[in-house]
Order: sequence, then C-alpha cells, then structure tokens
Amino acid sequence: MPYFIFKKTLLTFFILLATFGVPLSVFHPLTTSANYTINTTDLKKEEPAKISNQISSVSSDRTNKSFRYTFKKPGILYQSSSMEESRSRYWWLSSGGALIIQNHQGMTLHGDQPKGSTLQKRYARYNSSHSDEGLHPQNIFRLITQDSWKDFSQEIYVRMDEIQLSKTTDRDASDGILLFNRYQDQHTLYYAGIRVDGAAVIKKKYQGLYSTLDYQPFFETGTSSYNRNSNPNFIPKDKWMGLRTIVKTLENGSVQIQLYIDKEANGKWQLAAKAIDTGSIGGPVINKPGHGGLRTDYMDASFDQYYIHELD
Repeated sequence: MPYFIFKKTLLTFFILLATFGVPLSVFHPLTTSANYTINTTDLKKEEPAKISNQISSVSSDRTNKSFRYTFKKPGILYQSSSMEESRSRYWWLSSGGALIIQNHQGMTLHGDQPKGSTLQKRYARYNSSHSDEGLHPQNIFRLITQDSWKDFSQEIYVRMDEIQLSKTTDRDASDGILLFNRYQDQHTLYYAGIRVDGAAVIKKKYQGLYSTLDYQPFFETGTSSYNRNSNPNFIPKDKWMGLRTIVKTLENGSVQIQLYIDKEANGKWQLAAKAIDTGSIGGPVINKPGHGGLRTDYMDASFDQYYIHELD
C-alpha cells in the first residue's frame, strides 16, 4: 500500500475511534443475557483476526441462483457504517445496534440497554430521539444482504415479540416488518411487508421520495383504527408468520412486485398486495440489480429461515 494511502487510512481510523470508541462492525460468539442486552466493553478484548475467522462458520448456503440463511451459528453482528466494514460476508447491519443469533433464530436487541453501557451511550449521543436516549437501538433495524439480485423471490419468517412505544414523532402507522427489494442505497429501493396499522403495503423510494404502489388491509382490526397511543399495533404479537416478495422486470420494462404472507406459518402463502411500477409514479422504475434485506421499526423481533432465489 502506498505510504500516503496508509497514512490517510490510519488517520481516518483514529478519528472514528476517538469519536465513537470501539468499532460497531464486529461479529463474535454470543455472550448475551436472557433479555438480549449487550455490554460492548468486552469487544476491546477481542482480536480482529479471531473475530473475522468465525464468519466462515455461520450457517448458510449460497449458490449462483440462491442464498439460504438459517441462523444456526450463535453470534452477534454489530452495526457498521458501510457494507465493506461489515464483519459478515452475508449481511450488513446498517442500523439497529446488533443482530443477535441464538437458539437457531436471529433477532433484534430486546428490551432496554443498560444505562451507562457503551451501546446506550453511543446511541444517546448520535441518534437519541429514535433510540429513546440510547435505550432501544433496535428501534430502527436495517439488515441488508451483501449480494445483489435483479429478478428474485425472497422470504423470511418473522415474529413480533414486543412493540416499543417510543415518544418520537417518527413512530407512526407506516412502521412495520418489511423486505427490501433492489436496494441501491437507503434512498432508492422497493420494499414490501406488513404495517402496524394492520395493512400490507408495497412502496417505492426513489432518491428519498416515497410512493405507495399498493396498500391493502390485511390483519383484523374490527371497528378500531390505528392510533399511536390507544391502538399502536395490529400485527399479532408472539406469532410466527412468513413474508415473501417476488420482483421482476416485465418485457415492457415495467417492474412487477408481489407480496405474499404465510399468516399461520403453515406453508399456505396468500397474495396480500401486488403492484406494477411503470415509472409514472415517484420517479423511474428501479431496474438495476440490488440487495435484499429486512427492516423492522420500533419493535423487538425474531427471524428464521431467510431464503432468496434468483428467477429464471
């Protein structure tokens, strides 16, 4: 490496270290307590070479056509500022503090982070309102695949374990559990899934502009409607269900997106929402290959059996 590049890289590292403390991008054996809180001070004792070597043992199956991740190998993947800095060759956690893997499941952080812990103080410093002064880094959870696909089917089984009734005005009816499709960056992608107001939704985000492509009532709400205080959630708690999206470019250049839900986790998939993006709403179609992934908002959640398959 040329000396000036080395010098610049070293300077950047020390600036980040001085600003944030130990790096967030770390994957290491699980050492959490029963309520899934993390004490990140133990990361100072880890050697990076040993940490990175553990990534190859994470349970997964990747071929040219598909990728299956079964969450079998216990561990923790911490958030990192870029895909290149992630210690997982399969995932990038861009927000949410940490991905926990234990008992053959993945999960967000659960419950409160201890006051005064490294993670709590870090989030209180740079994302206080969304994380409830650092107590709930999991409120904005974003997990993105390292690989990209263009036309593909993607699915995961999810369970909402607890809703976090954050006081921030950002918490609203649009929050939920959603799959990323053709993710270019945080400003340009398709996403689809279930919302806390009980609906199934497909949206496009193009250069930061949100457009709703389809919105369908899905979960039973009775005579009630969403209210952030009195009725803050209609997604069933403590219940596994499957989410599946299928995205492909049609012969005329339009993009078709379909959302299926396995409501009882019994293999019976129901078409919940569908859309064809012609480029007439919210900017042009997103036609380049992009990443898959998962988003959860203001909740503690668990995951199992992620699978993505390239369409012929």
